[in-house]
Amino acid sequence: MRSRLTPLLLAVLIALAASAPADAQRYPLAPRVNAGESMHPFFEGWYELEDGRKVLSYGYFNRNLGDNPTYIPRGEDNFIEPAEFDGMQPDWFPIRRERGVFVVTVPADWPIDREVIWSFRSAGELYSVPGSFRTDAMQLTTGPAAMGSHRPYLRMDEDGEEGYGIIDPVWGEPRSARVGEPLEITIWARDNMVEDIARDEFVAVRATMWVHQGPSMGSIVAEQPEGAEPEAPRRGGNRDDPGPIANRVEIPVESDGAATFNVTFDEPGDYVLRVMVDNHNAVDSSQGNQCCWTNGYVEVDVRP
Repeated sequence: MRSRLTPLLLAVLIALAASAPADAQRYPLAPRVNAGESMHPFFEGWYELEDGRKVLSYGYFNRNLGDNPTYIPRGEDNFIEPAEFDGMQPDWFPIRRERGVFVVTVPADWPIDREVIWSFRSAGELYSVPGSFRTDAMQLTTGPAAMGSHRPYLRMDEDGEEGYGIIDPVWGEPRSARVGEPLEITIWARDNMVEDIARDEFVAVRATMWVHQGPSMGSIVAEQPEGAEPEAPRRGGNRDDPGPIANRVEIPVESDGAATFNVTFDEPGDYVLRVMVDNHNAVDSSQGNQCCWTNGYVEVDVRP
């Protein structure tokens, strides 16, 4: 009897393992891999505006280690419910944990028990995260960090309006480009410090640009300022940071605050670029404590 049941049991176990999600088949504590790992949406918390509206913040965790962002286009595999809030989520997911990638603003009369749910399909499974303001413990502050760090100032156009933070992102004037021809985009940013707390000096601001939405991730290269030193490790100690990457530039404190990116698209279509400026070089600043960075976006119409 034992000799007949053992092969049967083994066959059942093999079938169960084969039908499990890809990352569920790996042993605990197994090394992460470059591709094929699942990604997960995150609800970061919520902010309250003076007029009673609530702002819900979302991010994600991409567990893969490869160099290329993961692509999940908006649609049946990447959507927000209720549908009235669908559309601002990313198509492209750079490798690492990203916080506060986009926000959803609900009206002041939005029921406290009603959720805004972001879902996307990854590694064959549909993952969802609800966002709501029913829990005070998830409320985020718009104030400065412990030693005076704050969200950096950002302008997406030279004569554009300056803003900061993620509650009310800064939008640049729409652009147009052609496939294969580099598009130069310059932004302006500067450190934002509350001097009467503890920090008594400004720090360099870093600017990073990604393709947020669009059919191709393209190629983005940041122009390093003349005479700039190689990027040093962040003093803020954010372990989510992968280190120096091509689409990031550090803006020296003494500069005019300009950072330039050359973006080349390899497919036509409608794109949205996201730029994040941060002062995570400061000791009290990191994405881990939901401070201190600012989001900016710009639409690009790419033609053949």
